[in-house]
Formats: sequence, structure tokens, C-alpha cells
Amino acid sequence: MPTDKDFLKNLVGKMLQKIPSKIPGRQRFTRFLTKPIIDNRPALFEANGLYFCVPSLKEPIAFSLWSSGAYEPEVQELILSHWKENTWFIDVGANVGAISIPLSKLKPGSRVLGIEASPSIFPYLKENVSRNQCENMTIVQCAVCDEEGVMLDFNEAPESKFGMGSLGTSFGKPSIQVKGHTLDTILADFGTPDVSVMKVDVEGFESAVFLGAKELLKEQKPRIIFEFCDWAEENSGRFNIGESQKILREAGYEIYLSSSDGIIRLTDVIKGGYENLIAFPRN
Repeated sequence: MPTDKDFLKNLVGKMLQKIPSKIPGRQRFTRFLTKPIIDNRPALFEANGLYFCVPSLKEPIAFSLWSSGAYEPEVQELILSHWKENTWFIDVGANVGAISIPLSKLKPGSRVLGIEASPSIFPYLKENVSRNQCENMTIVQCAVCDEEGVMLDFNEAPESKFGMGSLGTSFGKPSIQVKGHTLDTILADFGTPDVSVMKVDVEGFESAVFLGAKELLKEQKPRIIFEFCDWAEENSGRFNIGESQKILREAGYEIYLSSSDGIIRLTDVIKGGYENLIAFPRN
């Protein structure tokens, strides 16, 4: 874990963050421009007034934070638009806190629960929550699944694919055991708080999260932003492509696609590609 900010990297990052994000080719140009100073060492830098420890600036989430000051700002805006005051936002697959930490600072009167399964990522999440004094944010280290209290094989990703570790995809490394809990049980431990929105990004195991959140989906019906990735679901070894969408539909939700043109209602299950999807409870 880094203890001091690298002066040069921090200076370059601050300069890059001033470049408008919508300039065509910005990301490609930025990667080319910064290639000489990017390495595999852990880094500590400032991003829009917040501080982040990351394993390496080569990792996509870290690079986005460092070079633009935010990670998936459109997803953050979507979450904010559906996050009611004095309620909880649940981030399942919180990674280093790239989304949940900035949001926690924007909603000091509400609560954030960040959950991360990876033993190699969780220390960075913990460090970042502490450094940014996110007093309204609680973090839990476990895999969110559809069985309570089980031990699960977790496959850590190599450094080049940091953050892509999962319960399914193997990267040729020995798996490690992590504790698994259902989301219903985790929330019960916190007194079953009022949850208005949740984000789920768990590399193809979104179905397991939803199956273990039956009470939450039935009683509270939060808005859900979740990732669909065809190869990740296929590589889960448990779920069919599109199954997470089917589970939510059966639970009384409509699925929408988040695009540059706005929110588009889907009449059928998407089975190809990569998309950020939104689930709203049916009226």
C-alpha cells in the first residue's frame, strides 16, 4: 500500500482531469501520452478532491479515476437520480470505492453499504474509505450469493485484470476460499434498512445476488443498476446468458437499457454484448 503521493503522477493526473471528458479520442490519447510514467506499482493520487489508493495505474478503473477524476460518471448520475434522501445505497462489487466513495460524500445524510469479495481488493477499499473519512459508509468483505454462510471458491484476477476476479472465471491461479452471504442476511444484520437503490457488478454472478435478495426485492423494490456481460455470465458455470434479467422480471421488474439516448425499455432479454442495465419495479 503506498504511503505518499507520487508528485509527478499526481501533478499529471490533476492536469489531465482538467481536459473535458467528451473530447473524441481523449482516453486513447491520454494512455499514449502517459505511457512513460505508468507502471505496476501501487499509487496514491487525488481525484476531484478525493484520495485513492490503487494497485496500479495500468488497471482500467484506477486509470479512469487518475486521468479523468471519475469512474463511470454516467452511472453515478443514474444512482443519484434514484437515491432517496435518508435511505441506503448498496454497492455490490464495490472494488476500490470508485463509485461508492464519491457518492457517499455527495449524500452525507444517507448511508452507503459497500460489499467486496476479493481479498486483494478489499484492503484498498478499506484504505480509501478511511482516507476520505466516509463516515456514512460501511464496508463488508464477503461474496454476495444465494446461499447463506457458505465457503466459496474465489478466483483472483492477475494484475493486468485487477478487479475482474470472480466466483467463476479462472485465470490459471489457485482459487481461494471466501465467505458467502445472501444480501437479505447482510441487510438483516444492519436492521433491514430502507434501501432505495443498488448497484451490482460481480462479473457474471448477478443472478446469485438477486436470488439471495428475495425479501429485499419483494418488500422494498429498490431501483437496480447492474452490469450485463455475455461472456461473464457464460463463464460463471452456473447461469445462462441473460438469466439475471429473467430473475428480475420474475420478481416484478421491468428492464431498461442505459444509453447515450437515455433510458430505453427492453421488451426482451439481451443475450449479447456488454451493457449497463436498470431495473425498475412494475407499477
